[in-house]
Amino acid sequence: MGNITVDSSSGCLKASTHQSALDVYVSQLGKVELKSHKGSILVKVASSLQAHLQLSGKEVDVNSEVHVQEMAKAHKDDGVIVTGLMNQGSKQEKWIKADAPKGTISFRSQSWFQSLKLQD
Repeated sequence: MGNITVDSSSGCLKASTHQSALDVYVSQLGKVELKSHKGSILVKVASSLQAHLQLSGKEVDVNSEVHVQEMAKAHKDDGVIVTGLMNQGSKQEKWIKADAPKGTISFRSQSWFQSLKLQD
């Protein structure tokens, strides 16, 4: 199985895969729900994005460049759940949920310009 890449999401996105890795860039959002049963998930977000986060995986890596308030880390079974608010996001309308029970979730910020993948 190949990996699944979503370059820009503005609105609702739901993606689920069994063994593939997910690579998603989110610029503006409503609800984003990602699940990889056996693979890893890379979530790149616009630094100004406001969202409630719920990231659960065997490992969760939130890059220090991302501003997450009220970040909490809980250990469950043989994994980790990280929750928090990005840029004072409200919990109701906008959220990102990512679940990779057997893999790593990497969460980092990426500018819109970087998302264009421009070459010199």
